[in-house]
Amino acid sequence: MKTQICILFVLLGLAAVAASEVNVLSFGATADGKTDCTAAFQRAIDALKPQGGKVTVPAGVYVTGELQLWPGVVVEGAGGFAFRGLPKGSTLKLRKGADARAMFNLTGAMGATLRDLALLGDVDDLPKDAPTPSRTVHGVGLFNTSHGVDEGYPLVDHCLIRGFSGDGIHLHKGFCGNVRNCLILDNRGDGIRLDGWDFFIINNEINNNWGYGFHGVDPNNACTITANRIEWNHKGGLYLDRGSHYCINANYFDRSGVAGVIFENVRFITFTGNQIYRSARPEWDAPKDPVSAHAVLRNCKGVTFSSNSLVIGRDDYASGEFSPRNGLVIEKLENCTIMGNTAHAAFLEKFIVDRGGHTNLVCRDNMATPMKDVGEVFVVVPEK
Repeated sequence: MKTQICILFVLLGLAAVAASEVNVLSFGATADGKTDCTAAFQRAIDALKPQGGKVTVPAGVYVTGELQLWPGVVVEGAGGFAFRGLPKGSTLKLRKGADARAMFNLTGAMGATLRDLALLGDVDDLPKDAPTPSRTVHGVGLFNTSHGVDEGYPLVDHCLIRGFSGDGIHLHKGFCGNVRNCLILDNRGDGIRLDGWDFFIINNEINNNWGYGFHGVDPNNACTITANRIEWNHKGGLYLDRGSHYCINANYFDRSGVAGVIFENVRFITFTGNQIYRSARPEWDAPKDPVSAHAVLRNCKGVTFSSNSLVIGRDDYASGEFSPRNGLVIEKLENCTIMGNTAHAAFLEKFIVDRGGHTNLVCRDNMATPMKDVGEVFVVVPEK
């Protein structure tokens, strides 16, 4: 009987393929939050493998393991996710004990899209002090063996990615793509981790991840990071290691651990028009170096750091300690510019901790003052 039912689901699904659109319910998925729907979802995705198309996921809660996408396939839900509590739209929960690298595996899936989905990971319902599982699972993963010569261009749009033991989005050897309008939070790794280039990171909320909000690892370059809220990430807001050719503007970095922004061994970075607020939260364990600061620029060439606003602060509800102690930490900068930044009541000790070793550094016209009293910092206390 089970075999006959599966055959029926497959036939129904194949009948819908002619229109290049299928519904996971037609392949046996059950939105009850209990039934393992991995096979049903994969059958729906596989049905579109030859030509691409859309997999529709109606509102409800589905339990799945790892799902492999294919070129040109769009998996689209009903949206409706929330910052707190159980999402109201199309929700996928990772099956307990799933043998998975990621809930959605985008490897080889050129032009694939995830849209209007809520993805809940393997630590989403665990206590915050629960140990991280020995096998980490990412929310969305790309695991290429080389960067290749063709643009992969995955699109992750308007998705909630929450509570994974690994990174929210893990892009290994990625070449061109787009992450936009997403809420990426409470993951045990980084919000977004990139080894690759030519990505657009636009209009996302990247919040309370245990690693960095955005982490570029060698090699990483040629990305645009614009209009994101990157806040309450434990290791730091944004960390570029050996990155180059970034345009980073109009972002809001808030209550980061270590520092709001760290550039190390980078080249040709434009960082303008950003807000960096209450960095280096002292309540989190942080490495002794770099020192508490809004931004750290170390071993950089051709970096423009200008027209940014730096502000001191403490936790919400006027609790916790004020931070950071310093504005900027700079060391071994070559042909770099630090100009026109506003840092009113922005630090406790020094605006710039200068460790020297520079060649052709322009650092001027920065309006910087330490916080003299609490009244200088306007704190909005939201109602509980």
